[in-house]
Amino acid sequence: MNKIPIEGYEGSQAFALMALTMLGMGLTPSARAIGVPFAASYTTPQSATLPEVVERSAAIATELETLTAEPEWTEEQRTQFDTLNTELTALEARQADIATRNAVLARAQAAATVQPGAYAAAVPGAYTPPAIIRKQTPDELHDIERIREETRTRSEYDQRVRDNALRSIEAAPARKGEYDGLAEIVERSDEGEDGRGEIATRVLVTGAPAYRSAFNKYLAGKQALWSPEETRAAALAVTGTTTTGGYAVPYVFDPTMMHIGVWTQQNPFRAACRTVNITNGNNWRTVTVGAITAAYQNEAAASVEGGPTFGQPSYTVQTASAFATLSVETMQDRPDITGELASLFGEAKDTLEENKFAVGAGTGNLPLGMFYAAAYTPTNTATNDTTAIADTQLVEAALPLRFRARAEWFMNRSTIRQLLALDTTQRYFSGAGIQFAGQQNPVRSDSGNTGLFLLGYPVWEVPSAVSTLTTDQALIAALVDPQSYVIVDRIGMNVEVIPQMLDGATPSFPTLQRGVICYWRNTAKPITADAGRVLRVQ
Repeated sequence: MNKIPIEGYEGSQAFALMALTMLGMGLTPSARAIGVPFAASYTTPQSATLPEVVERSAAIATELETLTAEPEWTEEQRTQFDTLNTELTALEARQADIATRNAVLARAQAAATVQPGAYAAAVPGAYTPPAIIRKQTPDELHDIERIREETRTRSEYDQRVRDNALRSIEAAPARKGEYDGLAEIVERSDEGEDGRGEIATRVLVTGAPAYRSAFNKYLAGKQALWSPEETRAAALAVTGTTTTGGYAVPYVFDPTMMHIGVWTQQNPFRAACRTVNITNGNNWRTVTVGAITAAYQNEAAASVEGGPTFGQPSYTVQTASAFATLSVETMQDRPDITGELASLFGEAKDTLEENKFAVGAGTGNLPLGMFYAAAYTPTNTATNDTTAIADTQLVEAALPLRFRARAEWFMNRSTIRQLLALDTTQRYFSGAGIQFAGQQNPVRSDSGNTGLFLLGYPVWEVPSAVSTLTTDQALIAALVDPQSYVIVDRIGMNVEVIPQMLDGATPSFPTLQRGVICYWRNTAKPITADAGRVLRVQ
């Protein structure tokens, strides 16, 4: 038997209520199909509850159906009919009374519910409870389409994207301060091709839970298992097309967006030097200007042209990449492979950059290393094929005053040790401050800052710098203004998966391995060679 839903009742009670209504209309339901027993607490119609009214009405309907089936009634049956009719009338009155009471109660409750601020507006000085602001869920926080629908202007959209990106960065699982650099970029210098917000948009798109899940499945070759939400999230983050492009690395794994110092390989240039992030195009330009020459002159004498010279250094970012293969067994057995790959790719990126920023030849758009001959102006040692601790003073004297105030030393750890051994008078090296407090061991830090000072200038460790203090033409120590060495990053690292690797034979056969290639773009070089001096063995 099908059940007809009636608000507030279900099952047999619903049928009983329907029977009561139908009786009032002169209709007779199939009361025997209902079969509702009397309520145990039922006494009189005037004291019955609504469920009891329904149950008793169903029972009366059953009895009336039995009576109306008889062609002729006895006196006893007619008396029974009159009794049931009277009771049913009382039950109907009771039902109407309950309905009236409930309606009045609902009105009273509605009147007692005052909207925030309404009572305060009516009664001066009344307390106004604070408005409750519901925290956005991670899915809502990263929903670009939702932000687009809820904003009316481009500036409002950009502001919402920026605010949500900063909230996402703040809530990201990371070590303290790890994403401070990324937050600063989003807040201060996020300029995209069509306005503000390219990096903020990337943060929201790649930080969405659905996208991170889709990215993990993508690396494992399980795109077929994407849910509709993951498919939509992946479509927003694809670079190029879904057939020829790659997918943006989630920003929590993206080394181009992470604070430097989280990897084991030291990269002092990221910590000490100037970093410029670009999102629009592949080129960054700046303007350099020389000094203006001033001079005294005689009365009525012509002034001498002392104007500055201008330059425009140009930086074009170069693609760098890292490639790795993973067996299908590894991908099946290690659900956290995405985080492992991020760490390995990050270390590979830092290792490559530290080497090129130190000794890179600068061919084409490749980085020009700080210790390459053409990068900064060299200063020779006083003695041929020999390095003395006093040679560091020659370097300091050769550095122009403009750059001396912010100058810092960069050298290999072995060079630091050898110079410490040469400082027999303990007058060159010191710890914190410039009081020449004596020699000490260099601090081991991921950033490369040793905690030492040489002639009062901080000392940074450069693993790729040479350390042969007696080799002719060796560049062993650089005293430079680190803000003059500029690293230009095109923000974002992308990754592509090669679904099946082949063994390279003829014919080639699958090896049950997947290839993962990630790529990024940057370059680096000094703005001017005059901003530093490099100690060169004569």
